[in-house]
Amino acid sequence: MIDRCTLRKVFCMVAALGTFAVAGCGGGGGVSGGVSGGSTSVSGVVADGYLEKATVFLDLNDDKQLTAGEPTAVTKADGTYTLENVTAADLKAHAIVVIAEKTVTINHEGNTSTPVADKYILSTPPDAPKNPEGKVVITPLTTLIHNQIETNPVLKVAEAEAVVKSNLGVATATSLFEDFVQKKGASADYDKVSKVAQVVATAIGNNMTAIKAAAPTANLNDVIKVIVAEVVNQLTTIANTVDTTSTSNFNAATIATTTVNVDTTNSTTLQQNLTQASAPAAVSSFQTALGTDGFFWIDRRNDNMQSVYYEYGVVKLGALGASGYALTEDYFVYTALNPTWAVVTRNDNSYVLSKDGWKLANDNASAGTLVFNADGTATWTITASGESEVITVSKINVAGKLIGPFITKDNAPFNADAAFPAGAEAYKMTFVPKSDRYSIWAGNDSNTSLMAIKTVSDMPSTFAVGGTGMGLYIGRDFSVKFTGTGTSGAAQFYVGQQQQLLAITGAWKIVEPVAGYQVFVLDVPFAYKAQYMYDNPSRGVIFASVNGAVKQGSVEYANVPRMDGGLNFNKIAFDAINANFTPTWSSPVVSPVLPAAKRVARKM
Repeated sequence: MIDRCTLRKVFCMVAALGTFAVAGCGGGGGVSGGVSGGSTSVSGVVADGYLEKATVFLDLNDDKQLTAGEPTAVTKADGTYTLENVTAADLKAHAIVVIAEKTVTINHEGNTSTPVADKYILSTPPDAPKNPEGKVVITPLTTLIHNQIETNPVLKVAEAEAVVKSNLGVATATSLFEDFVQKKGASADYDKVSKVAQVVATAIGNNMTAIKAAAPTANLNDVIKVIVAEVVNQLTTIANTVDTTSTSNFNAATIATTTVNVDTTNSTTLQQNLTQASAPAAVSSFQTALGTDGFFWIDRRNDNMQSVYYEYGVVKLGALGASGYALTEDYFVYTALNPTWAVVTRNDNSYVLSKDGWKLANDNASAGTLVFNADGTATWTITASGESEVITVSKINVAGKLIGPFITKDNAPFNADAAFPAGAEAYKMTFVPKSDRYSIWAGNDSNTSLMAIKTVSDMPSTFAVGGTGMGLYIGRDFSVKFTGTGTSGAAQFYVGQQQQLLAITGAWKIVEPVAGYQVFVLDVPFAYKAQYMYDNPSRGVIFASVNGAVKQGSVEYANVPRMDGGLNFNKIAFDAINANFTPTWSSPVVSPVLPAAKRVARKM
C-alpha cells in the first residue's frame, strides 16, 4: 500500500508524499480552550534565518489567524519570543503560529538583514518538543511536520517528523526541532536543513501572494494547506537540488520558483484544490476502512511498452484464524484493447530476510494475517517472514465534494462535474514497520555485472576504484565503484560507466542482520537516489546472495512511517468514481504487457 501505484505494494514492502495531500480541519470560529487556571509561559525561537518583528501566537481556534484573546508576542532580532499566560493543556492541543509580514519582518541570515519579500505563515504542531535549551523552535520544516499531522491526524509528532526527514534524506539523529541556524556548520545535515528551510519559506510566501491575487476571499487555513501540500510533494526535488548545488551558487528564491508553484491560472482547479483542503480529516481505524465491502484504490499506469492502462483493487476482510484475520485482494485492469474491467492475477514476489534466512513472500494482501488493536490500529504480519507493521487510518468525509481533486494526478480521468454522494469516505493510511526489513527482488535481474559474483564480500574488489573493470550499475545510467576492504569503505558514483564522476561520495558496509546471512548496505546520496534510481529514495540500497546469486534490493528501517501515496475509498465512493470513469488513450491500441512491480520506478 505504500509504494503507491497500487495498494498491494504496502503489503509487499511491509513497512515516503501524495500528489494531492488531503487537509485536516480548518475554518474560523471563536476562541476555544482559552486561558484558564495553571497558566505558564513558553519561550522559543523563529528561524528561517532568525526572524525579527514576526508575530507569534498560540492558535486557540486553529485558523492560522491572530484572534482576540490568543496569547501573542513579537520576535526580537535574534528570533526569540515568549508567550505569556498559556496553559499546558492549550499547548498540547493547539499549534503555535508565526506570521512574517511583508517589508515588516526582517530575516537575519548570516551577515545580511533583509525585510521579507512576501507575507508567509509558519507553525509548529501541537505538543511540539522543546530543544535541549527548553525552547520551542518554529521553522519552515516544523511547518511541514504540522501539515503532516493536519492532513493525517493519526500521526504522532515523532512520526510526522520521521516522514519529513525521510523525504529530506537526512539522518534519523538530525532533529528538525532544533535551531538549525545555530547548528549550521556542525554537520552537513544541518547545513542542508538550513538551505531547504530558506527554500520552503520563500515558496510559501510566493504562493500565498499568487493565491491571494487569484482567489482573494479564500480561507487562509485552506490556502496554507494547499501550499504546504505542494511543498511536501516537491520536497524530494528541493532536497535533491540543494544537495547538488554548491554553496556559492545556492539561491533559495530560484529553487523555490522552479520547484513549488500552485497552479493559479485555472480558477476552477484552484477552487477545487482549496475545497479539497477544507475537507475534514479525522482519526479512524483500519477496521472501519475495511467495513463489510472492503476498500478500493484506482490508478493509471504504463505497461512495459509505455501504453496506458488503468487498474483498481479491492481489499476485503476474510475469515478469522488462529493468528488473526485473513485478507483478500483482487485486481482489475481496463485497457484500450479490452475496455472493461477484467480480473487479473498478480504474483509480485520478493525475498525477505527472516530469522531463518531468505524467504519468498507474496506481495498480495492474502500473504499475511491481520489483528485489530484496541486503539483502532491494526497489525499486519507476513506469514513467510514473520515481519509486521502497524497500520493507522485517517478518514476524510468526501460527500458532496468533486471527485477529481481526490484522485492523484496520474490516475484515471473523471467527469469534471461529478461529485461524491452521501456516505462517501476516503482513507489515508500510514504504515509503521516494527523491525528493519531487508528485501531482494525475486524477478529476473538484468544486471549482468553481478552474475560473476557469488558473495557480497567480493563486491569491493570486483568494482574497485582504480581497477580496470567496469563499475556496478545500480540505476538508470548510474554506476558505482568502491574503496576499502573488509566490512566497510567508501563509494564513488558515476553517470554511466565512468563518463562523469559525481561530486558526492557515499559509503558501504557489510552487516549480518541474521547469523550466516551477509547484506551489503550501500549508502547512496539522497540526491542521486532521487535522480537515478528505481527505488524510493527514502529506502536503503542493499545487495545479498539469494539462491547462489547476488541481487539488488532495499532495506526499510523500523519505526519510519510510510504513507500511502494516494487515497483509498469505501464502496459508496468507489461506485461513484467508477460510474464517472471516462478513460482516454494516448498511445496505439496494443495488448498490455504488465510490468514486473519490482522493476517499476517507485514513487511513494
